[in-house]
Amino acid sequence: MSFIVTTGATGQLGGRIARLLAARGARQRLVSRHAAERAPAYEGAVAVSASYGDPAAMRGALDGASTVLFVSAGESEDRPAQHRTFVDAARHAGVSHLVYVSFYGAAPDATFTLARDHWATEQYIRDSGLPFTFLRDSLYADFLPALAGDDDVIRGPAGQGGWRRWRRTTSPRRR
Repeated sequence: MSFIVTTGATGQLGGRIARLLAARGARQRLVSRHAAERAPAYEGAVAVSASYGDPAAMRGALDGASTVLFVSAGESEDRPAQHRTFVDAARHAGVSHLVYVSFYGAAPDATFTLARDHWATEQYIRDSGLPFTFLRDSLYADFLPALAGDDDVIRGPAGQGGWRRWRRTTSPRRR
């Protein structure tokens, strides 16, 4: 019997997707690198703990899954290696379809470093032979204020990958 694996189940994106799938009655295995007991409790969902860098734990977490939502790992130096380990585990587990949450503008020559990491993961998935879908999100709106410096200037990647500066029109510190 098939089910969907939702990774990042204790995070913002994975948690929201898990909730939407549960509302539609989907059978899920919720995967989090944190303790499984932190995962939300939904009817038809089983929570497991597994880290992207742990091949045996990931193979176990993915075993029997029809579709896997692969929310990218957190920013770290070994992120690309974690992603490769995850993809290898998905291939070994016989996953039917891998949905990877990538990044807008993913390319080998992207100015934004993380976009290059996402491109490398996309290439590894393509080379794996797994059927896939890439979702290329951009900056999350709730994250944008965190980019503002003490001078109220927001700095970040934009346009063709260059750095642009935006000045807030109002500062929350002045209200």
